[in-house]
Amino acid sequence: MSKDDSQTPLSLDETGATFLGNLFKGVRVSREDMHYWNGHLKELHDRMQFLHRTAPGQHADWIGKVLKKEATAHARFFDLIYALGDKEYGFMSHILAHYGQEKIDWWKSLDLEVHYLPQVTFTEVSDFKGWRDKPIELFWQALKEGDLYRMSTAGELVRISEVGLGGIVALIDTRIKPHFQNGKQMFANDSKFMGGIIERLRESGKLAPYGYGLQPSRFGISSLEWQEYLRPAVAEFLGLEAAMVRLETTIEANVIPQLYPHMPRSMDGGTNTWCWYEEYFNGTNDHLLGGRYESGGLAYVGCYGVDYFGNGRAVRPLVVLSH
Repeated sequence: MSKDDSQTPLSLDETGATFLGNLFKGVRVSREDMHYWNGHLKELHDRMQFLHRTAPGQHADWIGKVLKKEATAHARFFDLIYALGDKEYGFMSHILAHYGQEKIDWWKSLDLEVHYLPQVTFTEVSDFKGWRDKPIELFWQALKEGDLYRMSTAGELVRISEVGLGGIVALIDTRIKPHFQNGKQMFANDSKFMGGIIERLRESGKLAPYGYGLQPSRFGISSLEWQEYLRPAVAEFLGLEAAMVRLETTIEANVIPQLYPHMPRSMDGGTNTWCWYEEYFNGTNDHLLGGRYESGGLAYVGCYGVDYFGNGRAVRPLVVLSH
């Protein structure tokens, strides 16, 4: 995104004074409202920034289209109360403008899309109209018993007490995981993204061949290899910090195919392979995984050893975008 005057703070030159005068012309604000906004300036600034980002001009067309699609998806999946509001619109709009259309279009050419995952907690009795396939009872039981953990960005193991989508703007892989083909299955259109990265890491000996030779497959990669070698390599390729890249959580992997039906991965629960998830089970020896249709599709959640090179288990990254 090229730098222009619209990205700088408003100054009180002649143009700025005229704009401010026109902005409040005819606007009736009570003393109570003025008192409120004086105490909530950040919220006011966020709303003003949202209006700026979506006003006619350089960014209006492409950012506006993204926000409209996002609002439609959220309204379809959640109750209306969870549809994107001013705060969420402003946050996502700011992230989109920060990275710019050129980079976001490049990510899209890699089958990666930017989406907003709202700050919503999920329980086994949550009743969202688009949430049809919920994780199995064993997942909720493990959560209640305190057996689920995540690694913090500081490298510390943290027990999980609740699960949700986190209120993040995320770069999401839209590909469906493929059907099992004797360990030779591949994610579609992956040579420009993970395929090329994995091939280079196998050639360098950082990823074990495990019967694949130098095949650029996302399968046959242990979660230990993901954490140590593949995750930082993906971040470097995307031009981002390693701390921004991780695996999808169980709820994210479960909800994303149902929240965004336009994605090929909306049929993820119909293929007979697994993906590793972000959570650990009862320590750091086992990682969660799921999605295999014979076991329950999107609802299925299990665990396996972090050093296991299963030829039916794949990695699918998620990027938490920041500015």
